Amino acid sequence: APEATRSVFPFEAGLHDQLDEEGLESSPEIEAIREQVMVAIGHRYLSGLSPSRFYVPNASSIYRHNRAEGSFAGIGTVIRLASKWRVRAKGGYAFGRKEAQLALHILPTSSSVGSSFRLWWNELANVSDGLPGASMLVNTVTNLTASKDYTDPYFSSGAELRYSWGLGSTSSIAVGGIWGQHHSATTVLDADTLMTAYRRSVLPVDEGDDRAIEVRYATGTATSAFEGSATGRAGRFEDRLYASLWWATTLRQQIPSAETSLKAALQIGVSTEGSPFQSLFLLGGRHTLLGYPYRSFIGDRLVSLRLEASRTVISPWITARVFGATGVTGFGRNEVPDDRWQLKSTDGLKGSAGAGVSIGWDLFQFDVGRGLNRGGGWEFLFSVQRRFWEWL
Repeated sequence: APEATRSVFPFEAGLHDQLDEEGLESSPEIEAIREQVMVAIGHRYLSGLSPSRFYVPNASSIYRHNRAEGSFAGIGTVIRLASKWRVRAKGGYAFGRKEAQLALHILPTSSSVGSSFRLWWNELANVSDGLPGASMLVNTVTNLTASKDYTDPYFSSGAELRYSWGLGSTSSIAVGGIWGQHHSATTVLDADTLMTAYRRSVLPVDEGDDRAIEVRYATGTATSAFEGSATGRAGRFEDRLYASLWWATTLRQQIPSAETSLKAALQIGVSTEGSPFQSLFLLGGRHTLLGYPYRSFIGDRLVSLRLEASRTVISPWITARVFGATGVTGFGRNEVPDDRWQLKSTDGLKGSAGAGVSIGWDLFQFDVGRGLNRGGGWEFLFSVQRRFWEWL
């Protein structure tokens, strides 16, 4: 029969009417099936995994090395509390610092949404963590082989209660209440080694209690053509009120006919005058403005833009690219809050440009760039593809 005839045909009974007459039910929805299975199997995972197992969030949770800890070794485990909850526990010992660390994270078993609670003690943190200079694994390698440490470490203990919502398949929002106590790190190296080999001192941070509310929104597309996130934070550090905002957006465009891809990444950060030192923004060198001294610029506001064009040379083994970056950071009213931070603002826009190649599915990256303004020079950069950093 024609489509027009079929669409107006007067059915005498509903699709499930006969099932209802015979006391039967239609097929349950997938979520209902899931709930029934979870009830039936109790404390056993669908995957058959043991109720407890090793937990290795990244390679650096097993071993790492830096100026503030020396060598650190750790271990972790995952334990199921019930059919819907799990505990991630990890701990370790810093041999140079001669102190232990511990962290616990309680979260839902089968989803990234819902309530979660995190507790940590003596945990390593990094100043200006939104602009890291290297993955922790690469940082360990450069520490051990070239006396180069790309972290500005301090230590934190505290607790966080967070609730997350999923907004469609590619977006989420999370709200958390945080209490933390921060204290400065000290180097485990002797002064001569620190200043002659590393040439970077360990920066002091604001010490004391931090109580804050944090809201984070993340969105994107299934193909990763667009990714964006915004994190807002408001709280009290000791007796000072403060607020901060961090926004990061990445756009990607593929041109299959030319085996070329384009990428633009924009980052904007703002923090108020009362913000702790460790929330300030550090700019320069690796992964920000290649060709300038590493983290030589500082401010409570920042704008950074990077443009990149890449072309496949031998798929998937070799990709060539060119890039350009510009950024500015500085203070609204005050200057560097601590004289021991021998840093300064960019005093206007700074720019850099360069070229590089990636090897093996873009996993290993080699770049050469030059700072285009006063104080800039040539710099070589080896790194690992950014999307793998959380595993390293």
